[in-house]
Amino acid sequence: FSLFISSCQINPATGINEITLMNNKEEKLIGKEEHLKIIKQYGGEYKNIKLQNYVNSIGIFLVSTSELPNLKFTFTLLDSPIVNAFALPGGYIYITRGLLSICQNEAQLAGVLAHEIGHVTARHAANRYTKSVGIGVLSNILSVIGKNRVLSSVINQSSGLYLLSYSRKQEYEADKLSVRYMTRAGFEPREMSNFLRIMEEYSILQNKIIGRNDKNSKSDLLLTHPSSSKRILQVINESKIKPVSNPIVAKEIFLKKIDGLNFGEKIEEGIIKGNYFFHPKLKISFKLTEKFYFINTPKNLLGVSKGDAKIIFDIDNKTIRIDKLRDYLEKWSGGSKLSKYKESSISGLKMAEAILKINGKDIKISVIRNNSILYRFMLISGGENNFNSYNEELSKTLESFDIKNSEYIERILPNKIKIISVKSTDTIDSLQKRQSIQRKYSKDIFILINNIKEKIIPGQKVKIIANN
Repeated sequence: FSLFISSCQINPATGINEITLMNNKEEKLIGKEEHLKIIKQYGGEYKNIKLQNYVNSIGIFLVSTSELPNLKFTFTLLDSPIVNAFALPGGYIYITRGLLSICQNEAQLAGVLAHEIGHVTARHAANRYTKSVGIGVLSNILSVIGKNRVLSSVINQSSGLYLLSYSRKQEYEADKLSVRYMTRAGFEPREMSNFLRIMEEYSILQNKIIGRNDKNSKSDLLLTHPSSSKRILQVINESKIKPVSNPIVAKEIFLKKIDGLNFGEKIEEGIIKGNYFFHPKLKISFKLTEKFYFINTPKNLLGVSKGDAKIIFDIDNKTIRIDKLRDYLEKWSGGSKLSKYKESSISGLKMAEAILKINGKDIKISVIRNNSILYRFMLISGGENNFNSYNEELSKTLESFDIKNSEYIERILPNKIKIISVKSTDTIDSLQKRQSIQRKYSKDIFILINNIKEKIIPGQKVKIIANN
């Protein structure tokens, strides 16, 4: 009975007396154990001292307004194009550079950080773990808490335990706390609502790009943070906190800070610049057809079209021995019958291609051999009517395949956010054409990252995605 009482603690943020099986020291140890795993999982830290210090200063300021002002928080900027933010127990807060590219001002960034701080101060991870244990084994867990077995069992689990969606009640609490901390710090809390509205538009654009019609499909951030722009406004309206006079928005300061921020994939993982794909490690390049929008993933380069056709590029460097490319294509196709097989030469390398039919769909497979590496292209048609057209587009891509020398590769720079002032002669169309990304959806992306509703005006600061 005494152990049960000792596990009851006052939640510092909500003031509610709660049963938790994890104390503050254990939370810090768990966060510390998982910290390096998270950094590795998300591609490492984004090495920009100026930007990291900026995030730290906002985060520390917000923490000073919380119920745990003396808790040491660690704010980490992750080198990932994914738009997301999350928190681990013990004060470990993470945001991606992809999220910074979507934010419009300092108040929106503060809102994201304040929400994650709220998850920590309200001890949501500890509460979630307590509930996951189950009331039926509560007495057994409490009997060994002195031997720290609870802590050991939690640390041995994957970090995914803490990145699962919080309950709606916990998200609502974090929303309320974010409004509280933002207001105390002098920020405009309504900018959190504006940010979530932009994220909702971002999810719609994502679905449009990949041809997904599911309106319920959401981005990574909204999947783990099921808040909405309307709900944040409701929280603000219901809040009894006195509104801030002359609240901080700080758009110009924020834009100045993110000028030069890397955008999109990391260059060493392959990069799309305009209508070309470059891979510095492989020292290759090829032209991308504008009938497809290409998405660079860790496993492959995926092109999607409106006609439900797909182009997939990847490599195979695990095949031990290759005698005949035809034999390889037959093996790759799973023994399907090849038709229109032919061999040719591209950029001094031997290439083989063939057409096959699987489940009623025409499929074109092509392979280019460079010593022990095989560069593979696959076209999956959405139907017979458009196969020939898409096949011609793939042929143009294959003809453009080239091996680059080291000097050329070293000159390739990552895409970056560049802040410019709108001139009187500028239009949305003229500015989006200056971007170094794929032409398809370039205008949509320009409008999204700048939160443009109707038009741009001379002197306005906007983001464009450039390569210098």
